[in-house]
Amino acid sequence: LAGAPPVFWTVRQALDDPRSLTRSTRIAVAGARILSSRAAGIVYNSARAREQHEQYGYAARYGKVIPNGVVVPMRVERTPRKARVFGIAARFHPQKDHLTFFRAAAQIAAQFPDARFVAAGHGLDERNGEVLAMVEEAGLDPARLKLLGELRDMEDFYSQIDVLVLSSRTEGFPNVVAEAMSHARPVVTTDVGDAALIVADTGKVVSPGDPDVLSEAMADLARLTSDQVADLGRRARQRIEENYQVKHILDEYRDVLSQRLPA
Repeated sequence: LAGAPPVFWTVRQALDDPRSLTRSTRIAVAGARILSSRAAGIVYNSARAREQHEQYGYAARYGKVIPNGVVVPMRVERTPRKARVFGIAARFHPQKDHLTFFRAAAQIAAQFPDARFVAAGHGLDERNGEVLAMVEEAGLDPARLKLLGELRDMEDFYSQIDVLVLSSRTEGFPNVVAEAMSHARPVVTTDVGDAALIVADTGKVVSPGDPDVLSEAMADLARLTSDQVADLGRRARQRIEENYQVKHILDEYRDVLSQRLPA
């Protein structure tokens, strides 16, 4: 407004379920709608986020979708094994809907006696009484669940799990999905943000907020042979290599910063 150099916005959240956002975030979304026509460009990290925000009233002329980029590990060493360790990596927040994950995990635990579960993220530790109460409410045996808390090294997390699960109520571009796939881990995800687009046919996509359908998808992977699980992981990694590597994203950002957004 004061004549500063061009300002480009980035929107990194879809509006699948605004109720899961904090009040301050909802206020910011509403206020930004009023000012959106003054931005030099608006970069969304998911196609769904752009569609939803423009339907909400954000200026459409300057919108562009650029997905997040992933640094693909050079190599992933793994002996094929069945899907028995299911992991979730997400901060403890209503948006991530951990209760649905824990309820689905309890159902899987009842079907597969050797199944185990790993949860990483800020607030996901044994000092959080709310998490422990949620696990008890879900009927999940705490002995089957490892709470890792916030991690700095995610490679160790991906090496521990066989399948990543995302139970979120809303997302933009869920980095953890693409990262897990780059580590050759198949994914079970709710249909939020661009998760379904990222996963495609290399995993399972279900409706959010339903532990029954989430556990059903997890069970589908648990029934696969070790070679079938490995093949899904291989195809997942290949999909990230071909579509979401950082080097493929750089030129699109260069275009934006050169103010060459399509009119």
